[in-house]
Amino acid sequence: MLKTPDADRSVASILQRNTNLFNLEPSLPEFQTKLNVWTESIKGRLLNLRGEANTKPIVSVVVPAMDEEKYILQLLESLARQKTDLPVEVIVVANNCSPDDKTAAIARASGVVVIEYSSPNLKTPQISWARQRGLERAQGKIIVSTDADVIASPKWLETLTKPLLLDAGVSMTTGDVQHYGGGLVMKVHDTFTRFTRRSIRAMGKYGVKSRYSNAIGVGQNMAFRKSDALEVGGYNMKTFREDTFLGLALTKVGRPMLITSPDAKTWASARRFKNESYLNALKNRLQIRGGDRFYYDKNGNFKNYR
Repeated sequence: MLKTPDADRSVASILQRNTNLFNLEPSLPEFQTKLNVWTESIKGRLLNLRGEANTKPIVSVVVPAMDEEKYILQLLESLARQKTDLPVEVIVVANNCSPDDKTAAIARASGVVVIEYSSPNLKTPQISWARQRGLERAQGKIIVSTDADVIASPKWLETLTKPLLLDAGVSMTTGDVQHYGGGLVMKVHDTFTRFTRRSIRAMGKYGVKSRYSNAIGVGQNMAFRKSDALEVGGYNMKTFREDTFLGLALTKVGRPMLITSPDAKTWASARRFKNESYLNALKNRLQIRGGDRFYYDKNGNFKNYR
């Protein structure tokens, strides 16, 4: 079993099933059989989650995905296990995937809405474009943002969307993200991030503002109203920190809410951090990173901390 600190049995079982599948040679009949069984199972449960086809969903989960065939099933399985009565649609935006990548095919077989496009000369960051496409296509009044390599807690959607449905003053909700497969480096990263987010939330109650803008929102785990996002212009297409920018923009129309309950937590792959040493990880987490140097001023203009 893969090591998943603090992960519940649901998350651990999803990780193990995915590992078992992709340890098989894709050309073998056994691989295709197990893949078909899994996607059919997900499809049936997501259809139940979606509810009546002739009514609009309340929640739209938007997932940008670029060459994520080995991870997308984990996310879709965790969404299929969600404990909620809210009608939910899932949108996977397959952005500029490699010709032999199966992300879009797996997502379609699992019964989700797939937006697929290829634009190699696209000048804006791919993930920013993908999130914006998903936002515009979504039918739900609540948008839930996550990534293709994420695994969600079973009560994630219910916990993350409830404040937006009950309190008009809340413009965005976000929960913790814990990484799996990263060892000591990611333990340092996750611990520091949890500490800073809670500290900034506490300071905010006393009117203290911080430039650590990643405490406001994270694309792997955030929710907001579609109407609010469109009102503030949607995702910033100039930067890879599109989630940070949108989180900041949404503070113009309401207040952000950090939900510290384990039910609002997601798990994400640490594969992008595997080449980062312990000391570099600590150094980078103690400094303001690239996207966090930007913010909106009171007139809605982008500024850069120097």
